[in-house]
This record gives sequence, structure tokens and C-alpha cells, in this order.
Amino acid sequence: MTFKAIDDSKIENLMTFNKSFVEYLPKFGLLMEFDKSFENIDYFGYGPFDSYVDRHNASYIGKFSNKVVNEFIPHIKPQENGNHHNTYWAYLHRADGLGLIVSNDNNPFEFSAIPYTPLELTKAKHNFELTAPDKTVLSVDYKQSGVGSNSCGPILAEKYRFNDDEFVFNISFIPTDSKADYPEDI
Repeated sequence: MTFKAIDDSKIENLMTFNKSFVEYLPKFGLLMEFDKSFENIDYFGYGPFDSYVDRHNASYIGKFSNKVVNEFIPHIKPQENGNHHNTYWAYLHRADGLGLIVSNDNNPFEFSAIPYTPLELTKAKHNFELTAPDKTVLSVDYKQSGVGSNSCGPILAEKYRFNDDEFVFNISFIPTDSKADYPEDI
């Protein structure tokens, strides 16, 4: 995995949130790309379907396992999907167990593991325009706004908007080469 350093002088500009430009943030987190061999995701959080702060009544807290390709929902118009709200740990791995455990010291976070980047989803007007899956994209987020929309209904309710003025996001990434049912086992 490669991380790029950001010049300290640019951090203040990146972290300044101008509410006159946009009312609230869609989400805040990290986005990582992996080889498509990292095709398995296990997690403890809301599942087995995707879930969001404003859309998780059909989901329940539990331990779930899935193939990354099955986490993606092929909407006719590609869009945000595959998120898991209130997750306590996630384990992205290959069949042999090599992978990455994500946790946040018993504080819930949000994540998704799908075969497309947000940019690829935004650029495609229809799902058939997406290329065949050739990678795994892991998004680990402190928080995400709800997905309710103003396209065919009311604007997103205030309680589902990510408009925190300040926050702290501590997240742990633990590489492993051992397959385990729970991260504590490794």
C-alpha cells in the first residue's frame, strides 16, 4: 500500500469547510484500491444489505461475510452503494487469509468494499458503461450523510446530514496473513 504525503501548508485549505459552497459533507474517510484477489469481506456491523444512517431498518447488527463483487448493487444509474453503517470491524482478504483488518477501538465507523471507485460510478450514466471488475475499492469512513435525496422527494433531513464542525477519526489498519473468524483471533 502506498500513501502520499500532503504538504502541511495545504492541509488547512483541505480541512476548511466552506458551508456557503455546500451545506454538508457527503462523507469523510479514506479510499484504498486493492488487487481484485482481495475478494472477500467479513464484518461486524449492520448487514447483510447495504445500510446508511437514514436507511438501515431492513438491516441488523451481526457478523457477515460476502464477496466484494456481491456488495455492489448494479443500479441502472450507477451511484453510491454498498455502505455498511455502524460497523465495528471489517476484514478484507484473499482466499488464503492475507488481508487487512479495520477497527476503531469499539467505536463504529462506516465502510464499503465494491469493485468501483466513486469517480467511476459518477462518470457512468448507465450500469452497462462500467467496466468488468478488476479491483477492490475499500472506503473506510468516519461518517457519511444519509442517501435520501431531493431528486424525487424532500431534501435530506438535518439529523442525517454530516455537518460536524469538529471531529476525531482514529482508525486502525492491521495487516494479517491468517484467516480468522474474528479480528481478536489474529
